[in-house]
Amino acid sequence: MTSRLPPGVFIFPDAPVPVDTRMLVVRVLDAETDASGTMTLQAAWILQSRQPALATLTQQATLKAALDNRGAAA
Repeated sequence: MTSRLPPGVFIFPDAPVPVDTRMLVVRVLDAETDASGTMTLQAAWILQSRQPALATLTQQATLKAALDNRGAAA
């Protein structure tokens, strides 16, 4: 991911964070694949400012996608 983004856009968890940085926190709530090869991913995310500490956007979604090549190596 970091190779595709401009410098300073991605900050590693243990790195110092500039004061005006916003954070995107993503939680995977559930991920499963059914017998037909459809993957379902449930995730929630929060876009948060640091100064003041304030959640500016909270969303949750369920995404579904048919998986191709289910037997292929990862």
